[in-house]
Amino acid sequence: MHADHHYEIGTSHPACEDYALSGTRDGLTWAIVSDGCSSSKNTDVGARILAHAAQKTLIGLSRKMTDEKFMKVSFCSVFYELLQHRIQSTRVSLGLDWDSLDATLLLAYARAPLGILAQPLWGAMAIGDGHIVVSHGDGSKTHVGISYESGAPYYLSYNMCPEKDEGYRKAFGPDRKLRVCQTYHRPQGDPDVKEWTESPYAQISYCVDNVADPGFQPAQITLLSDGLGSFENCTWVQDTGQAVRAVTDYKALAGEFVRRRMRGFRKSYEPAGGSHYDDLACAAITMVEA
Repeated sequence: MHADHHYEIGTSHPACEDYALSGTRDGLTWAIVSDGCSSSKNTDVGARILAHAAQKTLIGLSRKMTDEKFMKVSFCSVFYELLQHRIQSTRVSLGLDWDSLDATLLLAYARAPLGILAQPLWGAMAIGDGHIVVSHGDGSKTHVGISYESGAPYYLSYNMCPEKDEGYRKAFGPDRKLRVCQTYHRPQGDPDVKEWTESPYAQISYCVDNVADPGFQPAQITLLSDGLGSFENCTWVQDTGQAVRAVTDYKALAGEFVRRRMRGFRKSYEPAGGSHYDDLACAAITMVEA
């Protein structure tokens, strides 16, 4: 298994508020993306804090992640609780206000077999909005786009700070839902699309894993911030689905494969005046031989 990441500033931003991390350690491989809120101050710092806190929390849980029962019953809740504790400790020590932590968090992980674990355990989750793409060995892709009908994600910081939670609820109420759109792209033919809505106050807005079916192993898992939908003057990128395919169609899976693909994509649209106005971050895990 191998992981890589890359992030780029958008044309409308004075500082890049997206961030990404990836790595491998002692059989655990991870990919992380965080997207800071443009209307809050210092969220470029907050995005980095969330990403590094998530990385540290995953590494700390690495040994337990070989236990299928733990992964099925407890992983998400334990991860979320430890993540909040680490973020709060960092916020206090740095003297940051809550607005600095207004950022989304996407993470993917793959745990190599250890002991009685016969197959790798893998999964991905979102706290807020963004995109998760699972690429299959036959060239098909399952793209999950997570968004909010209000246009404003329910950030982790809202769940941690009662005043911010109250303000969000007063502004948007229960009617503007969390929206999930899952699109299965075949190598040929029309895609299959499923859509559903959830409570906008869900702590974890989406998750997927192979605990129930340990035998299923994707070729890659890719995480992308919502900047994927911010391309301008790119006539051949007509929708987010085309952007997904352009960004995740990796030509090689060794070294900086995410960085190469994103830079190659940029070279395809910049000569014609194309750009993306929002920051864009990507991180990916490949689970096949590079």
